[in-house]
Amino acid sequence: MKHIFKYPLDGRNQVIDCAKGIKFLSVQMQDGIPCIWGEFDANETKTVSARFAIVGTGMDLDIGDMKYLGTCQHNSRAFHVYIQTRGK
Repeated sequence: MKHIFKYPLDGRNQVIDCAKGIKFLSVQMQDGIPCIWGEFDANETKTVSARFAIVGTGMDLDIGDMKYLGTCQHNSRAFHVYIQTRGK
């Protein structure tokens, strides 16, 4: 069975442990907090570490080989979210 979880992002760089094979679906602001939603198999027992970077428009990018996940907006600001996953 599949589940969808929400992961609030609390800073410019953050690491979240999540189910192996997770598919990140969306990046949006909720109650002023940037959040991502991910779909995964509820029976998966292996995990990966997902590292996220939040970069504001006009800021220097220090993302290495991270991949773009999405953009969310709050008031007049736009935040761009990048991800890198590593197996555990």
